[in-house]
Amino acid sequence: MRRFAVLFCLCSIFALFAVRVSRTSAKPRPKPAATRAIPRTWDDAAMAELEVSLADPVGSPRHAPADYYYRLPVRPIYKHHPVYAPDHEPPGYIEWLKQQEPQVIWDDGGHRPPLQTEADWIKAGETAYDAPISYGNILGPTDTLYLREPAWYRQTGARGTREGVLPTYSYVVREKGKVEIGVLSCAMCHTPPLYTNNKLTPVEGFTPSEEALKKYGILPISVGTDPDLTMKTRRGTGYYKVPSLKGVWYRSMFGHNGSCATLEDWFDARRTRDDYIPTGFKGYGVKTRAVKGHPFGLDLSAEEKKALIAFLMTL
Repeated sequence: MRRFAVLFCLCSIFALFAVRVSRTSAKPRPKPAATRAIPRTWDDAAMAELEVSLADPVGSPRHAPADYYYRLPVRPIYKHHPVYAPDHEPPGYIEWLKQQEPQVIWDDGGHRPPLQTEADWIKAGETAYDAPISYGNILGPTDTLYLREPAWYRQTGARGTREGVLPTYSYVVREKGKVEIGVLSCAMCHTPPLYTNNKLTPVEGFTPSEEALKKYGILPISVGTDPDLTMKTRRGTGYYKVPSLKGVWYRSMFGHNGSCATLEDWFDARRTRDDYIPTGFKGYGVKTRAVKGHPFGLDLSAEEKKALIAFLMTL
């Protein structure tokens, strides 16, 4: 009887152990990727309920209809290629680029990267962050590939990576046989890993002196933001400094005077209109005013803006 009891216990323990091993060794079934519902940026019903009417209804805003918003053209994002310093450029690189077909990787005509997982959205946001919005030179269009000239590097002091790649610039093929220099991406001013170039940008109406251009790190373009705080104050310098985007996820009140409460507001193209109601600082007695300047990102599509903000929230 005792032998039977011991044998029964051993068999029971072995059975439990076998079940446990089979459960732990079994491979979990992969979960299908979740399909994200992308909300419409502009919805007439939602816009109608966005704000309470003013006491004087004459001044209440009337928003543009959704069909007008969705007729706005969307700038396509083309595949961009690295720029190499002259002593690191692979042999035949430019000729190879001229043979490439133009490749649109994101637009409103059906081209877009995968947008299924959180990682997809972040990667897509990085694509939008690195994409140029102009071509040629930051001061204007040009057909010359000046980034291949050693004199440009001596004059600007620009440095490449260990591999000889010049950050923030890119080559873009929008027409077969023609290579253009892509400029004015987000990363050009907010350069990784600090996500700023630590440059000063002069405001409109202020011209840096020749001495200042030699002495300070000045980006020779203005982003068009309100110049009052640096032109009409006791310690105004005529410049704003390019801020770092590190930690932008826990900040609010964007713009140098805090006119926009969220990143969504900052990338809202309506803010440049005079009938815009700032979501942050308005000013005494001000009901509506434009939040002008820094147009970068305003003409992205709804998906591109969502992806870009998802990327920024990781910094």
